[in-house]
Amino acid sequence: MPHKVGRALGFAAILWLVGMVWGSVVFAIPALQDWGRTAYVSANLAVSVPILIVWAVLIPWFAKRHLRDTAQRAAEGLKLGIVFALVAIVLDAAVVAVAFKAGAAFFGHLLLWLGYAMLLVLPWRAGRQLGSV
Repeated sequence: MPHKVGRALGFAAILWLVGMVWGSVVFAIPALQDWGRTAYVSANLAVSVPILIVWAVLIPWFAKRHLRDTAQRAAEGLKLGIVFALVAIVLDAAVVAVAFKAGAAFFGHLLLWLGYAMLLVLPWRAGRQLGSV
């Protein structure tokens, strides 16, 4: 587990909420509901692409903030990435797939898995860039 579990879980929750809030906004606007549906790539590009762009900024920023007071930054970054990815997968499964009844098909899109990969890899990469203290 990361050295500050509460902060890691808080950052993970914020990242997931960014996606949930943006998805809710898109699905509240009828013109965007079916925009950019691409089989096996994204259920809705109006949801996926902006989330990935925002995450590309937020994930390294959160990671650098979390890693600044630890000595083994690369190892800690990997642990943080695992937490980020697991929180997103578990919440997506519980809320989107089950509660919103999207089902297992929700997990059949490439951009979703690209997002999970970003959650895993970008904190580790940030830790490697920061180096050990």
